[in-house]
Amino acid sequence: MSWDYGEEAHPGSSGLIHILESMSALPFAGGGDLGAVHPTLVEIVQKLFRVPDARLVAGTPYTDIPGWDSLSHINVIFEVEKSFAVRFDDEELEQLRASATFGELHTLLRMKLSQGEARSA
Repeated sequence: MSWDYGEEAHPGSSGLIHILESMSALPFAGGGDLGAVHPTLVEIVQKLFRVPDARLVAGTPYTDIPGWDSLSHINVIFEVEKSFAVRFDDEELEQLRASATFGELHTLLRMKLSQGEARSA
């Protein structure tokens, strides 16, 4: 499967928004609901930011999460790497740094996990 990052469709975006919008199904809880985010991601944010009742969906901007700043963003990435046993490379970290919504993080994680499955097959 090839990914169209859609820079011309979304000028100035990291391209992950286009990927998220074009997906027909998610392999995580929630099935084909594009608003669904992996429950472990939700738990990570709820725990780190002490917001146990936060309802986080793909379109949730980081700015809507109380206390989210550049340092906490790094902590989220560390927790995601630990929880999902992945390691983001420099390019992926740059994409995560430029991301603005929870869905962009989710999308990059999905791509990373699918790459790992392809390598181990």
